Amino acid sequence: MKNLEPIIFLFAIIFGGTCKIYSANDLMLTDAKLQSYDLTYQRMPLSQGQGLTFKAYCSNVGSFDHTGVYVNLKIINSFSDTIYNNNSATISVLNNSTDSVEINTPFNASDPGRYTFLYTMYQDSIDDNPSNNIVSIKQDIMEHLFQRDDGNYTGNNSWMGSSSYSEIGNLYEFLSPCIITSASVVIDANTDPGALIFFSIYDYSLNIVGMTADYIVTADDLGDTVTLSFVDPVVVSSLEYYTINVCNYGSSLLLTQMAQAAPDLTSFFVDDMLNWYFITTVPMVRINTDESQNALIEFKAPQWTLYPNPSSSEIHIVKSSPDAERLEIRNLLGEVVHNETIFNSKSINIAHLRSATYLVTVGGQTRKLIKQ
Repeated sequence: MKNLEPIIFLFAIIFGGTCKIYSANDLMLTDAKLQSYDLTYQRMPLSQGQGLTFKAYCSNVGSFDHTGVYVNLKIINSFSDTIYNNNSATISVLNNSTDSVEINTPFNASDPGRYTFLYTMYQDSIDDNPSNNIVSIKQDIMEHLFQRDDGNYTGNNSWMGSSSYSEIGNLYEFLSPCIITSASVVIDANTDPGALIFFSIYDYSLNIVGMTADYIVTADDLGDTVTLSFVDPVVVSSLEYYTINVCNYGSSLLLTQMAQAAPDLTSFFVDDMLNWYFITTVPMVRINTDESQNALIEFKAPQWTLYPNPSSSEIHIVKSSPDAERLEIRNLLGEVVHNETIFNSKSINIAHLRSATYLVTVGGQTRKLIKQ
């Protein structure tokens, strides 16, 4: 979370010999946010709209101290009802300085809908410009959708150039437990029909913890949203971070719609050499969750695992059932480099494969393999 830098404000505009001086004794409410989140979200699941607390930032650009400063927060639901009304503690803000206050009475969203957070700053000293003492922020709380992009199309990721493999996505943070069940991407109209895509979930250390099956983009998908379910939904605990990327491999190119400017170090692009880069706009890659406790019980353990990964010579496939299933290993061009039918756990020699990233599929479930 970034701290505001001190601001010294003295501004004059001279037109035709006249001079307009902005207020010398002005305390401004400059920003406000959900205190527990580092990032802002256009939409968040109901499970993440629980136990919210708040922080407001103010800047004293005047020549004397402002005393008795506090911020009131009203939360108004989609029916125009005020459902929350609380104040911060009272502070003094020294001249030519910035400060912040916290509103720590927790707010729990009861229903999906649009909530308006109305912050109003008060003080017991004279403020020459009270019009800048209000900040209003709207937050959509959905049944299951988590979305960082603002939905405004600003271009696509064609800057990446042609590549046999790429990933693009966003970091998400979770305050409360839930289950990541699927992911969505807004496909740019310039995408090649036939592009092969899937989604990957990474934990904070960039270890893969979930993947979807492959999907082939059709002409009907261009300019629309594609949603894919994870083969093994990921159970999320409190105060965890995950990165969700849409992945594209083969000769047909996926272009993702991009939205607003991205906060530093929170949106990513991965090239075909698996180098990670920070990008400056937010891709329209979203996630969907399930908050029901029953879902925690119903989800089954993965049907197979792979180790070691990375590996230089041999991998072991461990299956949980003796059913006959097709095993395929593909490179990032989509070419099959190994395939067979397996019944039980199996060891496979990969020493002959060149060092690269491969996709291993067993029974419709795909995982990445890094060959060293």
